[in-house]
Amino acid sequence: MTTRSPHLRLALLGIVLTLLGGCTWVSSKDIDTRLTEVDDDADGFIAKDDCDDSNPNFNPGATETWYDGFDQDCGGDDDFDADHDGYVLDRFLGQTTANVDGSGALPGGDCNDDDSAANPSMSDAWYDGVDTNCDGLDDYDQDQDGYVTDDYAGLPTINALGTGTLPSGDCDDTVGTVFPGSTDDWYDGVDQDCAGNDDYDADRDGYVQTSDAGKTTTYVSGSGALPTGDCDDSDTTIHPGAVDTWYDNIDSDCAGDDDFDRDLDGYQDPSAPDGTGSDCDDSDATTFPGQDETLDDGIDHDCDGNPNRFVMAALDSLTWTSPHDLRFSQNSDTIYMSVAAQLVDYGASTFYDSAVAIGWNNTAPLHSSTTVIAWLQNLVEPNFSLTGGQAFYATDDALVGAVGLDFDTTHLRALRVGGYDLTSYVRFGANSPSTLNQPFDDIAIAQSADGFIHAIGCDSADGTGRYMRATRDQLATSYDTTEDIPELAASVCTLHFFDDPLGTIVSAQGAGMVTLPFDAQSATPFADIYDCTPPGDTGTPPDTGTTTDTGTTTDTGTTTDTGTTTDTGT
Repeated sequence: MTTRSPHLRLALLGIVLTLLGGCTWVSSKDIDTRLTEVDDDADGFIAKDDCDDSNPNFNPGATETWYDGFDQDCGGDDDFDADHDGYVLDRFLGQTTANVDGSGALPGGDCNDDDSAANPSMSDAWYDGVDTNCDGLDDYDQDQDGYVTDDYAGLPTINALGTGTLPSGDCDDTVGTVFPGSTDDWYDGVDQDCAGNDDYDADRDGYVQTSDAGKTTTYVSGSGALPTGDCDDSDTTIHPGAVDTWYDNIDSDCAGDDDFDRDLDGYQDPSAPDGTGSDCDDSDATTFPGQDETLDDGIDHDCDGNPNRFVMAALDSLTWTSPHDLRFSQNSDTIYMSVAAQLVDYGASTFYDSAVAIGWNNTAPLHSSTTVIAWLQNLVEPNFSLTGGQAFYATDDALVGAVGLDFDTTHLRALRVGGYDLTSYVRFGANSPSTLNQPFDDIAIAQSADGFIHAIGCDSADGTGRYMRATRDQLATSYDTTEDIPELAASVCTLHFFDDPLGTIVSAQGAGMVTLPFDAQSATPFADIYDCTPPGDTGTPPDTGTTTDTGTTTDTGTTTDTGTTTDTGT
């Protein structure tokens, strides 16, 4: 567009006035004709093509000087929009251009007036290094979170001053909440802070919880491969690879162990906070309450305070009422413990006033299965109760024992010798005659070399004991002999065959330990002892203790009794 200069119009007006002053008429046609010939500034451009014919520096052939406010080349352009994109730099906003009607009205915001492709109306292509829409943003920070990816670290953006200085490390330039320094939400599977950490390892100890096994984290290469088993993902010192410190109440290695059960035997150390710890050696898994005791090794395996004492856990299946007189014996392969009791519950069975033997293999008594045999068995309540005392021994063929019986209505007592055949599984036994005496305090049993079974019962109240002898076969129905034992006032008595066939009773009496030998093969061994009348003894006084001693009732056994070796009645 070419606009006529006001200087040209004034020059033409002067010509007209001059002509009018001389009274010469000049038509508009003449004026137009003249305009095609006039070049007042002698710049080589006639007035009608020159935008300022008074200044030779303004004409269509002149070189435009941008941003000086003059349209030197008469192009009719806003002098502050060099790239003709319709936008000016903000510093030129509102400035007009001489000889250009309407100039100064263009909008600002142009960031590069040398490039018509860069102005606020353009669409910006990210990561090409050019701010084409002049929004001033770093072309490598699309999500405008203030961080660029490592690939674009330090790269400036054309048309955006100050760019190229943003920190790098952004792991997703399309999400404004993902950048270094952002707050990471653990366990959502997104690495918001671009730290490169597995989002399921909050304490960064290299382990994830079992429930998060195999879960991957967005933006973290190789995530989802961490080992599992972390039991506290908020504490970096707790994980399966940690060294556990015992007794601090923290399962540092996530093994699931009780921190007060170091030896993993199921029993806590006494330092346990609830005060129930009972393991006496928490470094030894073979030592704990209820453990089988190994005798004579100096170790208290069962924690009962004594290395040579043990609790027979195998007896848990038995319930006793008024047990008494525990006795032990063994044969070639089994150790037996016999107990007499008022009542015994064993599984579904109940025994009344019975005697039960519990057996263990004698090579490993505390680690073998248990045998329970009621060698004296009453499945219904009998008409007697057991007295004190019980005697017992075991052979490879049978279990043999003796007990005392106190009959309910008569309160007569009897000695019973019986047992259990380990081959035929049959019980056997016989009772001695019952007599009106006090219940037994103790009972003893022994077998002599000739195979006879001998049993005695003693009490401290009336001083009369009871003896019974039988073979194993006889006990199936009866016995061989039985008799009272006078002057056996003892609470404890034992039976021995130190010089078989001579038997010896050892008893605890008021005067101390008393021994009483007897002939174990006699039909009446104790009557023999107390019979002081030899053949031919008439029993006449005065008794001198000589061979003529008559053994009369007036014999007082005074100190004048000489008791010579020929005295038959001593």
